[in-house]
Amino acid sequence: MTVDRLCLAFGNQVVRSRVGRALRRCAQDLAGSLPELSERLTRQRLLDNSDRVRRQI
Repeated sequence: MTVDRLCLAFGNQVVRSRVGRALRRCAQDLAGSLPELSERLTRQRLLDNSDRVRRQI
């Protein structure tokens, strides 16, 4: 499952519900495209967000 793969990729540092919400938003943004693109966009958005959080600490 995509959410499981993304949770594992982030070492379970991102809460599963947040990953699911991000994936749904990305799928909506990319409506009509390949599901693989939604997973890639979700991964990038989570990475971008985690970078911003680290810079604020």
